[in-house]
Amino acid sequence: MARREDFSRIDFAAFGSRFATDSQALTVNWPNRKRRFPVVFQHLCTAHARSGFVMEASFQLDPEISPAEAEAQSLAAQEDHISTAFRQHARIWTKSEFDAHLARLAKAAGLLQVEEYGLPASGSMLRYDVMQFAHAMRLRDHIGATDAPLIFVMDGMLA
Repeated sequence: MARREDFSRIDFAAFGSRFATDSQALTVNWPNRKRRFPVVFQHLCTAHARSGFVMEASFQLDPEISPAEAEAQSLAAQEDHISTAFRQHARIWTKSEFDAHLARLAKAAGLLQVEEYGLPASGSMLRYDVMQFAHAMRLRDHIGATDAPLIFVMDGMLA
C-alpha cells in the first residue's frame, strides 16, 4: 500500500492536477452510560478528479484523548488567556468551551436553552477550522513539489 500511496512520483502536469474536496455532516448515534444521543461529526475528503483516488480523508474525532483529559490538560497549561489558535490543544474542543459554544448558538437562534447535546465520552471532537487546515497540510505533503498548476474544487465547507 505504501508504494501505491507515494504521490511524490506522480507527474501531475501529465496525469492531471484537479482535485475535489467535499465535506459531509455525519450524525452518529453516540452512546454514553445513560443513553444514546446523536452527535454530528464532519468528514472531509479530497480525491484526485481524474483517477478518483482518495488523497486524504479526515474525520472530526481524536480517539486518543477524552474531553475531560483535554479540559484537565488545558487547565494545567493555564492557557485560558491565550488565543485558541496558539494553545497546545487548539484542535480539540474541551467540554467547557463546547458548552459555551452551544450556549452562543442557542442565544443567536433565540432559544431559551440548549437541547441536550454532548461530546463523546471517549475521544474528542476536533475544531473544524483546525481540521481543515491540517487536511490541507497533509494534502501538501502528499502532493509534494510540482510545477503543475493545482486546481482544487471545494464546497463551502463551513461548520
